[in-house]
Amino acid sequence: LEMARVELRNGQPDKARVHVLDAIEMTSGYEHDFVPDDLKSLVCTEHRGRNTVPHEAMFERFIDIIREFLPTPEQDEFFSRIIRATCRFFGAERGGLFCFENQQKRSQPILLASHNLADVEISSGEFSRNMDMVLKTYRRNQPLFQHPGSSETLSGRREAMLCLPIEIKGRVWGVLYHENTYTTGSFHQFDRTVLPRIIKHLNLCFAQIEGYTASQHQRSGNTLFHSDPTPSGKISAEIWASSEKMGELLARADQIAVTTATVLILGETGVGKELLARRLHSMSHRRSQPFVVVELTSVPETLVESELFGHEKGAFTGADQQKQGRIELANEGTLFLDEIGDIPMSVQVKLLRVLQEGTFTRLGGRSELRSGFRLIAATNRNLSREVMSGRFREDLFYRLNVVPLMVPPLRERGDDIVLLAEHFLQLFSRKYQKKGLGLSKKVQNLIRDYHWPGNVRELRNVMERAVILSTGTDLELGPLELGHTDTIMGPLISQMPTMAELQRQYIGHVLQHTGGRIGGPGGAAEILGMKRTTLNSRMKQLGLKQNA
Repeated sequence: LEMARVELRNGQPDKARVHVLDAIEMTSGYEHDFVPDDLKSLVCTEHRGRNTVPHEAMFERFIDIIREFLPTPEQDEFFSRIIRATCRFFGAERGGLFCFENQQKRSQPILLASHNLADVEISSGEFSRNMDMVLKTYRRNQPLFQHPGSSETLSGRREAMLCLPIEIKGRVWGVLYHENTYTTGSFHQFDRTVLPRIIKHLNLCFAQIEGYTASQHQRSGNTLFHSDPTPSGKISAEIWASSEKMGELLARADQIAVTTATVLILGETGVGKELLARRLHSMSHRRSQPFVVVELTSVPETLVESELFGHEKGAFTGADQQKQGRIELANEGTLFLDEIGDIPMSVQVKLLRVLQEGTFTRLGGRSELRSGFRLIAATNRNLSREVMSGRFREDLFYRLNVVPLMVPPLRERGDDIVLLAEHFLQLFSRKYQKKGLGLSKKVQNLIRDYHWPGNVRELRNVMERAVILSTGTDLELGPLELGHTDTIMGPLISQMPTMAELQRQYIGHVLQHTGGRIGGPGGAAEILGMKRTTLNSRMKQLGLKQNA
């Protein structure tokens, strides 16, 4: 985009247009409608066809996400699901759900849940201007934007922000905060005609949920919307298990939790690696300190270094302010690096140094900084094989592999499958107000016999879908819930397609399963065990569109 501006100043609009189109292509699947106002005229026709979403289609997509806003007795899970869903819809890099303890206009908000936003950042001086915008949204009871050139811009800061008020029973209850640092024009597509409709439905959902939780908790006098909410720093580490394998794993995890040793958690996608990491943190002496999560698959490769180590003002184009990295924010706490196998080689050297010496420098900085964090890393890859192929540094692997913990796949956990199914059955029966549902012997045998390639995550999804669709007292599992991979791939392989055709059809099947979502937890890249950028490139080669 900066090169496009240079070409414009040189009187070369055609060359500038090429740069903007390249930028759109490079950020495919990360953020579509990000082109700044001063460059939109260059790609008006192309951009409209390829990247913008008509208002009605956008609204339909919003309604799909709203369906995730269903009540649950687990407060932390409920609020976390809300902020993840809205961040995904608005294309925000991070966000938070703020609640106000009382209705005094000067009351300070409490962070109920967040996405890529740590408690320690909220309390820092750097976030004070951002908090001012949250307070202003609350006091005015209207949505507020901040982006370069906006009338709401504060002190010339370059990050894009979008705050939405949440109103319940005629009063402002809280504020949904969304932010992008790297794609500063991200919220332009949500104009003044769209946002009121979005806010109206948000308020309706929150009001219905508040009414539901109030009736569910009437005896205890508590609701999800009480005046003293649980801080978002609370760590949930509940693991349901009774099998011998999981018993041995948890006993070993509890034994090393009190140490400062680096832990490498291994296991297939969906086995619960992050849950085990949270258990390690909650049982350690650092439990009162930050638990900072970095999902490496959701961070663009070129931004991983800045995300981990931070950057100084002027370190690169658009770095108009100093930014603390996740390593710095995790000082005295725990840093959890999910999918460590995706970390770029250029960043591996720097990570190795901070693990060895405890010191690092921000991107573009000269001063050495210290951080006394504990590292827990996780991956579904075979790092030994990655080392042999030259994609992962051997010295970093040995530094990470101090205490390895292998989480067994669900198919090897015996009766844990039924135990977890019963847990999810009770959870979703309460959530959808389905009474009397039970697991018949037939269903128990079915779930024991299935190989569960998606592990606990897949079992949870299957149980939720089954609860929704069941009409009697016995849980109903149709053919689509079990064995879908075998029923699709069996006939496909029997047709003897080419490797390219096989890849095309399987990737298309996975994309259909994820609703076209490529990055992030549960996205196609994670299921396929690929980097998001690699999958984008492969899709382009195979002629697949993102919404396949």
